[in-house]
Amino acid sequence: MHSLIFRFIDICMLRAGPQDLPASASLLRVLLALNILVGTLVSFPLSGFDRALLEVVIDVVLLALLLYAGLQWRGLPRRFTQIFLALQGTGIIFGMLMMPVVYQLVAANAVNESAPVAALVWWGLVFWNVTIFAHILRHGFDIRLGLAFALAIAYIVLFWQVSNVIFAGTA
Repeated sequence: MHSLIFRFIDICMLRAGPQDLPASASLLRVLLALNILVGTLVSFPLSGFDRALLEVVIDVVLLALLLYAGLQWRGLPRRFTQIFLALQGTGIIFGMLMMPVVYQLVAANAVNESAPVAALVWWGLVFWNVTIFAHILRHGFDIRLGLAFALAIAYIVLFWQVSNVIFAGTA
């Protein structure tokens, strides 16, 4: 388990890719549950528990569907488990890094203060997360990094749009 954690850190540092992970469905189920938990805890102060949980589940399902369809289209369906595992594992790491930053930003906002350092850290983590997402897609789909970045950003925009439609009219 210890070496697996370091493998996810290596992916985050661009030293490894999804191909360096085991294609384990049982490990994927565990990491999927952990990622949903961590993602919900990160989003909770922004949108409440129910909405945060639903947003994370929508994200995971949409990502899985598009990833599976894309891999089928490219003729690479056997890579799904490793790529999705890489995305879930790195998602847990980023969620844990993001959690204190989000909580600090929410606390500062609650007392009408700004937290410029926390905001800068937040943007840095967002950019790094998109970079890792693109890195995983590049390796998983055997595509150029520029296209992988475009796909990562397109996914984020699509998720925002889907989320906006689902949560339209709710506060």
